[in-house]
Amino acid sequence: MATGAITTLEPLIAGKSGYAEAQEVGPLTDQQRQAASFNLRVAQAAIQDNLPLVSHPDNGDEELYADKGATFTKCLPHDNFGRVDLNAYASLINALSTGNPSDFNAIPLGGTRTLNNPQAGLAYDLEGTDGHNLAVAPPPVMSGSQLAAELVEMYWAALLRDLPFINYATNSGAIAAAAELNRLSGYAGPRNGSGQVTTNELFAVVSRAKPWAPMSPS
Repeated sequence: MATGAITTLEPLIAGKSGYAEAQEVGPLTDQQRQAASFNLRVAQAAIQDNLPLVSHPDNGDEELYADKGATFTKCLPHDNFGRVDLNAYASLINALSTGNPSDFNAIPLGGTRTLNNPQAGLAYDLEGTDGHNLAVAPPPVMSGSQLAAELVEMYWAALLRDLPFINYATNSGAIAAAAELNRLSGYAGPRNGSGQVTTNELFAVVSRAKPWAPMSPS
């Protein structure tokens, strides 16, 4: 065991601040360290347990479209028109609802590709708050102007993917892309101080939503 003064985590939580204080103390025995670690974890768990529950909003597209054309159906069977098999889709929803591994194994698939860890959302993480009590903003609706603008942006990004950023200001394609995005009312990407989309803002990496921001309590 190390000797001399060491810095350890105070096992009590610092009042309303919600974080553990580091305190200069003498050497701890293995048992003392174990107890301090336990007390700290319990106190942190209590803080997380007292957080308000968040809501999990959706954009309504699943209920709006009977063929589930605006909903995730990857890896499920589809017909020649790209429409998902509704029985297979119902099987996926059932598995997500029950959380039963056997129900996940019973989901019909449309080929050799499998669903990528569909039970991940049911797992518990011992670091930080429970992932179920974090929320993401609902995506734009399929029939809305924001999604249309995002598709336009993606198509332009595909066309200009090999163009060096340094050439954006003088390239006719990049100039046209910025001009078109600037005209779209649903475009939620970056704009300059004058509210315009120029080649300086084109395809800039920004957070268009705050995916981990607390939603209103349910």
